[in-house]
Amino acid sequence: MEDTKKICSNTSLASMHTAYSTLSEPIEKEDMTVDSKASTAEAAENEKEDDFSLHSIEIGLPTTSGSCGKAQGSKISASEKTISGSGEENLDACDTVNFTISSSNDGDAHFYNTKTLEKPPQMAHYRLSLVNELKRGRASMPQLMRSTDCFEDTDSMRNSMDNGLRPFTSSVRRVFIPSYTNICGTLLYLRMGYVAGQAGILGGIGIVLFSTFIIFVTALSMIAVCSNGKQLGAGIYYIFSRSLGPQFGGVIGVIFSLANVGMAALYIVGISEFVRDLQTEKGYGFVTLSRMDDIRLYSLVICIIFMLIAFAGPDISNAFTFVFTLTYFISFLNWIVGTFLPVSEHKFIRGVTGYNWITVKMNMLPDFRDGQSFVSIFAVFFPGFTGMLAGTMYIDQLKNPNRDIPIGIFTSLVTTAGMYLVAVIACSATMLRDASGTEIPYIDNATGLWHIPQCTANESCRYGLMNYFGVAELTSAWLPLTIIGMFGMSTSSLMTNLDQGPQTFHAACKDGIFPYLRYFAKEYGKHNFPRRAWLLLAFFTIVLSLIGDLDAISNIVTNMFMATYALVNYACFDASFLGSPGWRPQFKYYSQWISFLGAAICVAVMFTVSLNSSLMICFIFAVCFAYFHYAQTEFSEVNWGDTRNAHAYRKALGNLGKVTSLGEHVKDYRPQILLLSGNPASRVPLVDFAHSITKGESLLVCGHVVQYAPNSCIFTAANRLKNEIERWLRKNKISAFYQNVANENMRIGALSMLQLSGLGRLRPNVVLLGFKSDWMRAGQTIVDEVEDYVRMLRDAFANDYGVAILRDNGRGFDLSEEFVKLGIRDIDALKKAFASIPKNNGSLKNGSQLNYTINILSKFNPQATVQGNDRKKSKFFSDRYLLEAFDENDEKEETNMAFGNGFDTVLGRNTFSSTITSHTILCQQKNVATRSKRSRIEHFAFSQKIRRRLEKEFQSIESLGKRMNAFCRKQKGGTKRRIDVWWLYDDGGLTLLIPHLLRLPKSYLEGAELRILTLSGNAKEVNEQSMTALLEKFRIEFNSVKVIDADSQKLNPDITEKFNKISQKWMKSEANYDAGLISDEELVLHKDRTHRHMLTHQMLTQHSFDASLVVVTLPVPREDVRSGLYMTWLELITSGLPPCLLVRGNQTSVLTFYS
Repeated sequence: MEDTKKICSNTSLASMHTAYSTLSEPIEKEDMTVDSKASTAEAAENEKEDDFSLHSIEIGLPTTSGSCGKAQGSKISASEKTISGSGEENLDACDTVNFTISSSNDGDAHFYNTKTLEKPPQMAHYRLSLVNELKRGRASMPQLMRSTDCFEDTDSMRNSMDNGLRPFTSSVRRVFIPSYTNICGTLLYLRMGYVAGQAGILGGIGIVLFSTFIIFVTALSMIAVCSNGKQLGAGIYYIFSRSLGPQFGGVIGVIFSLANVGMAALYIVGISEFVRDLQTEKGYGFVTLSRMDDIRLYSLVICIIFMLIAFAGPDISNAFTFVFTLTYFISFLNWIVGTFLPVSEHKFIRGVTGYNWITVKMNMLPDFRDGQSFVSIFAVFFPGFTGMLAGTMYIDQLKNPNRDIPIGIFTSLVTTAGMYLVAVIACSATMLRDASGTEIPYIDNATGLWHIPQCTANESCRYGLMNYFGVAELTSAWLPLTIIGMFGMSTSSLMTNLDQGPQTFHAACKDGIFPYLRYFAKEYGKHNFPRRAWLLLAFFTIVLSLIGDLDAISNIVTNMFMATYALVNYACFDASFLGSPGWRPQFKYYSQWISFLGAAICVAVMFTVSLNSSLMICFIFAVCFAYFHYAQTEFSEVNWGDTRNAHAYRKALGNLGKVTSLGEHVKDYRPQILLLSGNPASRVPLVDFAHSITKGESLLVCGHVVQYAPNSCIFTAANRLKNEIERWLRKNKISAFYQNVANENMRIGALSMLQLSGLGRLRPNVVLLGFKSDWMRAGQTIVDEVEDYVRMLRDAFANDYGVAILRDNGRGFDLSEEFVKLGIRDIDALKKAFASIPKNNGSLKNGSQLNYTINILSKFNPQATVQGNDRKKSKFFSDRYLLEAFDENDEKEETNMAFGNGFDTVLGRNTFSSTITSHTILCQQKNVATRSKRSRIEHFAFSQKIRRRLEKEFQSIESLGKRMNAFCRKQKGGTKRRIDVWWLYDDGGLTLLIPHLLRLPKSYLEGAELRILTLSGNAKEVNEQSMTALLEKFRIEFNSVKVIDADSQKLNPDITEKFNKISQKWMKSEANYDAGLISDEELVLHKDRTHRHMLTHQMLTQHSFDASLVVVTLPVPREDVRSGLYMTWLELITSGLPPCLLVRGNQTSVLTFYS
């Protein structure tokens, strides 16, 4: 960064002066004393911590005499001696300078010794710690070890964070009011009388207390999540997705959004019902044909009105909410006061008795009617108690969430529970269950109770707790104030739900956890209002409100919230049960078993209330969970440190322990491959071939020996390379692990991998590597490399590995130099493009096909390759440029990525995959003809020189693309493919098992024919019948078996001449006595083996020249055979053949014919 200031740690006095002059600048800009703002939500919290000042300076001399020549133990105080950055005071270089940096808070003083890079614990060091510790503040371990590196002060980044600061607010405004207004709503006025009439005083109190218990337990779990670290976002979805993972956050977010839709519809229907009852009370007739249709009409109108209010912006919505909040307590107080006033005749004939012991006695016990029960009445009431989760909508704006959230939520919970209890008692104690509205109630002398009116028998009573929902209207002191309170409470709760549901849904869409819902993530206006998400949920709200039945909607909403609360409680229990070290909630009253109890109760109540709606919710839950578990999307790579990792780790650890304790059995054998691939991205064909064997069903480890001397720079580059390769493997859906080791010697590095790769039973048992195609080059270096190559094979066998060597028509698999030469960066798009080109269009024979090179050549399409600074990214593929590909400047790019500036990885993220496709390549000539801006190719279309040059360049890229797709399973051949297996020696069956696996699904040779061939020196030793019987017992599907009598074969002299030509370069001479070279004595000693291998080559060229793959038993690299002779044998056996795989087991059976 341009404003980066470096403060290096040195021991010279000049460095001390420099450091002091830097400290004399405004102290708030100093990285050594100021906590970097890691998030906009944390800035104000640390305002005190950033208020540092330079308190004193002490300059001490060494305690022992030395070359500095100073008096022992003398000290010069800062008050006695002035130090300036210009060095006006001449101090010795051996003086010790200690800065005391003090805060305005006396208890926060820190003492720094400028001779050390180490710092005491600070909060800034732990902010956004997942982003490579932000490469600042705390020194890295290499910096501490070298003691020469520098600190970085990134003022611009801190200032960019400060620009987004939001002021902190109180718990009353952001926790209590949202929770309280969302709990106290329509049902308090419209259904408390009905609940009291059906359930009685005792049943009503029981329903309120049971609802309070469920909300209380869920509040404990939710507060625990909120106290588990600093929350950088708000809302229940954000809190749970970041803390417990997208599988919980996403499901809770979806169901909670739907629950808010239901609550909004509930309030709309409640307001409409209240208006309709007022009209009926005043004698107005129906606007439509019936009361239900009137409620539906009013619901539609009300929903549209509040949609317009919400579209006007959150400022207006919040203003409405604040205004309506003021009417809550006044209206409720007006109702309760009215119950103590004298009862008028108008109210008396409608069943209002005032507080009366007889009324209390008659309404004490439940009297369920019309098929109602405790459960059904609970379902009607419970939605009025579900607004507690609204208290998390502004958690990121709270100064101390660990304190404000519990205070705000529990205060609102106690307040509303008290109001509901008072309402139940007030209704039950002041109003009869039934009243006709025409007869004056009186006490029956025979029973001493209120006389039951005749309308009760035929259910024609219009008033009373059981029949009239406007109890608050009748018993209030002043009706207009009750109406205002009713509308205020319902409207405020409605506005909260209309805002909360879309915000939650929008957050999930914005995170991209549901890819097909990204359309609804678009934001509008300065407040980033999610209009699309709002319109979608508003449409659902309208549809649900058209039901028109408040009780029916209540049942649906109850189960939605029960499911939400069950998930909240279970998610907390799950996090605690896993024992993840990162789950450390600070709320001391949280208990995992209380959360588990709450989850179990919620599930039980949910199924008790309604089986059908519970099954539907469970279906939604299962679909969402299955999506998060099985779907392979870019979101699955997101790591929020959630419980998914804890689950996966614990499950993997437990299963690994179990499978290791069981031991090995031949029937359970799987070829677990250690692929010595080097950089896997530069050896794509070799990785594809190995993956065709394992297919994600057995272990595949890509081993890479980074041939550099081990040091901190190499370790840093290797770790970054590891991250890039792992990302590339996931992107290409290759189920493999990547492991690198730094060592200058290839053999020693490979030996380390052979000994240390894997864990328990998940250890490689087969080593696969490419054939060393450049072994015939002259020079002492290649002799040493060949010697190490053969010794690696011996090391593998010595460590009880099977060995396989793959050779492809004499070409090597290392494509790194071609990538660097052509500047290729995104190898995936290049590979996919050529993989999908039809064979009849794969050449450049005519001019019409020349135009589609535009999409590939670097000179004319900078997207397909890289230019300028990006060219170093292509060097990532070659170990020679490892340090250049991963230099220190890339760390700044990673930091920029962490703060949203973007950073393309070395391998890219499909940067041009949408451009370079088969359709684009084949049809580019049509597009070029219609372009207004002609490309350079068209300007020089008639230049034969340029045409030839372009053809040559394209042929290079075309050849590269074909080599990359040599073993790609998507490449389908036109003819029937065949695998020839030359099972020459019994190695335990590995030579036969690997070809069998290659012809199974998910392999590039899927469905290929399998032909088994072997050589026999004695016709009685092995024949086709015995071999067929053996294969049938092994249950290996094959197409044919052929046994060739080796004794009857005559060796072609050309093969002998070929062997002599190959071995000639590796013969010892008087000037060269290298241990790996071939001597005449050795040729004589191993003449029989040489003859057998020459005969094998002759048989291979005769019978397997047209095979898709040739599998041959690998000769054992004996200790008494020099590396030159051994490589000559391998070269002779595999030369001139299709792709050839040399396989040798470790002489342990991997096949069995027992069940």
